[in-house]
This record gives sequence, structure tokens and C-alpha cells, in this order.
Amino acid sequence: MNQGHEVVVPDREVESDQQYRGFRWWNKGGGSRTSNNHFTRDVLRADGTKAYVGCGADSLTVGPVAILPCEVRR
Repeated sequence: MNQGHEVVVPDREVESDQQYRGFRWWNKGGGSRTSNNHFTRDVLRADGTKAYVGCGADSLTVGPVAILPCEVRR
């Protein structure tokens, strides 16, 4: 199942799509832009520092950890 939202007003359009995992917008005379806010983003932690999270960051850490021998992961 694919879920999405589309808002169209004169001279502008905004669209988000769960399957595409992106956010796209257009405006008259300004062209279009695309952002994937699920791939990577900075999140403010409770202690004031920032964490770099998202499926892009996760895939960079999960893969190497999965191939490490069990003894190293402990």
C-alpha cells in the first residue's frame, strides 16, 4: 500500500509519498525541489547535542556491524 498527500493551490503544489520517501514541491517560476527527510537528518538530543539519523545513516552502521564476528560485537 502506498500513502501520500498532495496539496495543490494556485501556482504551488506540495506532495509527500510514503513509498517514494520524499517530499516534493513546485512553485510557479521557481521550478521544483525534492527532499528526502527520512534518509538523513539532524535530531536534537535532550543533552543539546545533535544526532545524525535516518535510514541512510542506519544502513551505513548496520551493514558493517552485521558482518563483524560475534566476539567483536560483544
